Amino acid sequence: MTLEEKLQNFIDRVGDKSIEEKRLLHYKTVINITNRVTNSKHSKTKELKKNLCDYFNELEELNYTVEDKLTSAQIHKYLLPVIQFLIKKEDFKTPGDLHIFIFLGLTIDIILYFILTNYYYPIFISIFTLLGFQRRIEAKKTNTYAAMYW
Repeated sequence: MTLEEKLQNFIDRVGDKSIEEKRLLHYKTVINITNRVTNSKHSKTKELKKNLCDYFNELEELNYTVEDKLTSAQIHKYLLPVIQFLIKKEDFKTPGDLHIFIFLGLTIDIILYFILTNYYYPIFISIFTLLGFQRRIEAKKTNTYAAMYW
């Protein structure tokens, strides 16, 4: 079975499940990363495709039912290497990007607060938070977003 066929089988089997069950199986993330890896021409994608095939095989063995403990192990073993590759090579976004933006805005505001004694407005944390959310929304629209339980 090819990776595309396994993905289609995954979509058919999991698509009708509840939102909670889809999140446990990382439904949208798996679809996004599988589509991107199958279309990529990079030399490392053979190894990543094998990881995704192993993930799909394990889900088939478990009949597409997973517990929280197993889910965490699966994402670290199978999906995390693929996500890390896509972040580096395909400009994928993760929830960590938003956290970095918020931290950067907070840091700038704190520095300005101590340098300028009359500065009391959290302008930069607001700006950077909005930028982070905008990037996340754009990534979800372009299918370049990957996150656990999404």
